[in-house]
Amino acid sequence: MSNLGDNSISSSPTPVSPQLPTEGNAGRRELAKLIIMHEYPLSIVDHEQFRIYCDTLQPMFNIPSRNTIKKDILDMFEKEKEKTLSKLEANEGRIAITTDMWTADHQIEGTWLLQLIT
Repeated sequence: MSNLGDNSISSSPTPVSPQLPTEGNAGRRELAKLIIMHEYPLSIVDHEQFRIYCDTLQPMFNIPSRNTIKKDILDMFEKEKEKTLSKLEANEGRIAITTDMWTADHQIEGTWLLQLIT
């Protein structure tokens, strides 16, 4: 008997290891970026509906714990900090640092041309 709401495929799926660097870490990295960019609390990984949503999108994705996602975010911060310090050390000119209450996805390179930060 066929279930109209069932979208599963009858053949057995190809086993996928959630620990593969290209899959497991990419999902964790994107989750960390989501938390950073939208200033979500680390506890989002514990929210029941968030877990249901993630499981609906990709059942093989292991949602990291708060401590793991915190470590991922701190690791990302350290890498960005190193890149920034490297750029500052390579700069032969002056540096102007300003602050304001808005965000931008742009920076000015050594050529004084506005560059998109990626």
